[in-house]
Amino acid sequence: MNTLSKLMRSVSLLLMGGMLWIPTAVSAQGPEDLVGRWEGSIDAGPQGSLPVAFVITFDGETLSTTMYSINQGNQAIPTSETTIVDGTLSITVAVIPGGGGFSGTINEDGAFVGTWSQGGASLPLTLTRTQAGGEVPAAAPLQMKCPGSMGAWSH
Repeated sequence: MNTLSKLMRSVSLLLMGGMLWIPTAVSAQGPEDLVGRWEGSIDAGPQGSLPVAFVITFDGETLSTTMYSINQGNQAIPTSETTIVDGTLSITVAVIPGGGGFSGTINEDGAFVGTWSQGGASLPLTLTRTQAGGEVPAAAPLQMKCPGSMGAWSH
């Protein structure tokens, strides 16, 4: 093998080896990587959009999620199961009549793009992380100002 061939082979091996180490946002997520607050809006077509938040925690063994429907009283909605398998995040919300849940995969921007399913309907939903890791505060209480009132009230 001549010198030029050896050099080209070395450069090719170096480039191929280097590609294995390039981190990407699309890489598989481990449970600890999901901890934080994720938000999105369920696109309900002519009815408008419904902003939601999911606060994901991990205790070292199990993922847990609490859902918040921001425009519907912002109450904590418990979920029954949260999993990440082969890059697909699945959150099951059994307390919603007819069952509900999210399933999506991570895109190149680090957002989960998927579908919200409820009572036989499937609607697009993209979740982006708004707060990562550690202690994540619950959603703030809903505050509204009624026309003609003297101030705001909270729920």
